[in-house]
Amino acid sequence: MTKTASKPAVGRYAPDFSLPSHSGKNLSLADFAGKKLLIYFYPKDDTPGCTRQACALNSDLRALGQLSLSVVGVSKDSIDRHRKFAQKFNLKFPLLSDEHSDMCERYGVWAQKSMYGKKYYGIERSSFLIDEAGKLIAIWRKVNPDEHLAWVKAELKNQLTGIINSTKSKLTPVAESVTGQQTPSGKVTTMALTKKKPAAKKATATKKPAAKKATAAKKPAAKKKPAAKKATAAKKPAAKKTTAKKATAKAATARKAAKKPAAKKATAKKKAA
Repeated sequence: MTKTASKPAVGRYAPDFSLPSHSGKNLSLADFAGKKLLIYFYPKDDTPGCTRQACALNSDLRALGQLSLSVVGVSKDSIDRHRKFAQKFNLKFPLLSDEHSDMCERYGVWAQKSMYGKKYYGIERSSFLIDEAGKLIAIWRKVNPDEHLAWVKAELKNQLTGIINSTKSKLTPVAESVTGQQTPSGKVTTMALTKKKPAAKKATATKKPAAKKATAAKKPAAKKKPAAKKATAAKKPAAKKTTAKKATAKAATARKAAKKPAAKKATAKKKAA
């Protein structure tokens, strides 16, 4: 564990400490190496808000322990007051006594406060979640004692989900997303299946122009009407020839009619003679 004098921040190493607990044993950050650690600072033993906060953590301590999380409470109360507080509520986690505010100052929780218009210095209710390597992964300041446990559990869940997702991403084989080839596991991925649809649309799109071309090809073949007109036009000259024949016949009739008066004249001459 690395000691740091800078202001605590997520991603940095947590400030080291060494303080006596209510059990009489001195504890330091190194004692929690390889485990997650929740350090929560509270103003005073056996006050309503601090009692609710401590009891909530204590009641869920077993479940938190299954997540490899240790819990430590810190205040300026004496070892004796810590012991009485722990015994009264059967607290199963250590309470550290920081009577000289050394640890409080390192973690930046010794702050100026105000009550009924009076300003004073005291512990700002704060919590720090530290990972197995001693780095800060979450910080809560001005904590609501009734919501504290829920915040801690939500953060642990997020951390666990992140680890699971990271592991899955390392184990999941990369699928061929363009061609739709099978993955090493033998299953075609959803991504591959969804990318087949545009290809189907293209095939349909290519079929439609072909159909239009076929229709367009059929339409010129269906234009037989001009041929019918030609046939009609061809018939008309034949009709004109018939009309010419009739005219010729009429001319012949006229000639015959012209000959008849001549015949009549000849007959008249014969009678006169």
